[in-house]
Amino acid sequence: MAEKRTAKLYMLLLEATAGPKIAKRPGLRRPIIGFVVAPAHGVALEHAVFNLRAQGWDKVHVKNCKAVSANPALLKDPDQKAAAEKALKNGAAFIVFAGKVKPGKMDA
Repeated sequence: MAEKRTAKLYMLLLEATAGPKIAKRPGLRRPIIGFVVAPAHGVALEHAVFNLRAQGWDKVHVKNCKAVSANPALLKDPDQKAAAEKALKNGAAFIVFAGKVKPGKMDA
């Protein structure tokens, strides 16, 4: 009998390089927090990388990924709460930070 999988909400810490399609300076590495709805950890990683590349990001590197509560109200940060709600509706949402990636500062 096939096991029925339910989708979970995953929160990811990533960094990526702005590609030529991005309005931000191409080549600049940016820290990104992502929320993805997926049935499994590996699928969440694939969806996050695929979505960021489709938006014009290059050299996407996943620093951390974990399943979180599917209740965005539990998140304290309003930007993260809004992104989690958007991901639950659309499958994925990302917050791109304005600052440059500092070596060693993104490890979670």
